[in-house]
Amino acid sequence: MFELWRLERRRKIAMRRVHEEIRKGVDPDIAYGDDEEARTINDEIEECLGRPLLQKAAKLDIELPKKNYDDDLDEDFWWRSDFYGYLVTKKGRRLLREWIHAEETRRHEKLWWLEKLVFPALLVIFGAVVGAFFDHYILHKN
Repeated sequence: MFELWRLERRRKIAMRRVHEEIRKGVDPDIAYGDDEEARTINDEIEECLGRPLLQKAAKLDIELPKKNYDDDLDEDFWWRSDFYGYLVTKKGRRLLREWIHAEETRRHEKLWWLEKLVFPALLVIFGAVVGAFFDHYILHKN
């Protein structure tokens, strides 16, 4: 999260520098087009937004669209960066969030009995043991 804030700050500084050049009379196409630092920062931000989702998807064993070859590239999900290789698009991040939520929901639904039956039963048994101990050792101290 702090990395994202740091990158946003760097991007604001770079864009401020571009706007100052435009105010000085530089052509806007040149000022925006030649600013490789801003493009690099934008790619870093996109990578920073997509990396945690990709890690979580790998942890949950979610299959991702192909990205091995340019002809098989799913352009709705991946895009090619000059600096970072393949990054996840905004639509791809939305799809990843949906897939992660669906997988977590599916895994949670498989263990409903643990949450609804076993934990309450263990609490009842624990309460009975504590109650018996309290009754036998604390109340009947003769």
